[in-house]
Amino acid sequence: MRVRKLNIDANALLDVLKSEKESYQELLNLSKKEQELIVSGNIEELSDLVKATEQMMQGVRDLERKRLTLLQVGTDSIPQPVPQLSTILKDFDKQTADEAAKLKDQMLSIVEDLGETNKTNAELLRRNIGYIN
Repeated sequence: MRVRKLNIDANALLDVLKSEKESYQELLNLSKKEQELIVSGNIEELSDLVKATEQMMQGVRDLERKRLTLLQVGTDSIPQPVPQLSTILKDFDKQTADEAAKLKDQMLSIVEDLGETNKTNAELLRRNIGYIN
């Protein structure tokens, strides 16, 4: 299905949004595991986890690029800012718009949790480094 005004493949966009949400959830899970390893002082496993997180982040960046490319496909040849998802939802049919909005909200919630977990991890690392010094 294509969104009327922007000619965006809504199904492809939903697939990317689902993949992004799943990737952000996995990043959150990795961040929580990282927290456990920081607290336990397991540096070797922490190092491996950081590498896995970096790989996951690359996957998220690739999905973000794919989503932005899908949104740009619908614009004409004159360079324009990529439309925000919230802007194009009104052009989706109700079911697709509802699903996209739900995915967006879930992603925002996960990213918020991820930010908080990462802040806590940074503080834990700072404290642990303080103990070592």
